[in-house]
Amino acid sequence: MATQTKTMQDSHTTVNTNPREKFLRWVLISNITFSTISALLFLLGTQSVAEFLGIANTQVLNLINGVDFISFIGVGLVGFALYIIYVVTRNPINTRFVWSIFVADVAWVVLSWILLATGAIPFSDAGNWAVLIIADVVLVFAIAEVVGIRRINR
Repeated sequence: MATQTKTMQDSHTTVNTNPREKFLRWVLISNITFSTISALLFLLGTQSVAEFLGIANTQVLNLINGVDFISFIGVGLVGFALYIIYVVTRNPINTRFVWSIFVADVAWVVLSWILLATGAIPFSDAGNWAVLIIADVVLVFAIAEVVGIRRINR
């Protein structure tokens, strides 16, 4: 069965939408949303987040204090969300860029697991659970990104 491409046109733009890209676009937009909400939470509630995680008065990896670490992660998430926005607004979606998002998501998950397993950052019990839950959500995004890429390539 051939892939059908629908063209929508308004006075300013022409957008070709491939139905096989619909799922991947939804996944990427969901990732943008999650990353942006997390970034805002980290940047606007830096002290509260650091206290919840149990690292407000801690040197993280002997490099940076816990509050600044949360700010650093927040800024990184803003950049990540902006990159995904760039990728999702391409038409068609360039799956090489999606693979880079996948790699970043997997890196987040692996680093989270390493931090939890080694205790390199002394998170509180609630902090351990938060890191684990966020890593699980990011893992779901990574899996869904692969599914979306496979749908496009079949």
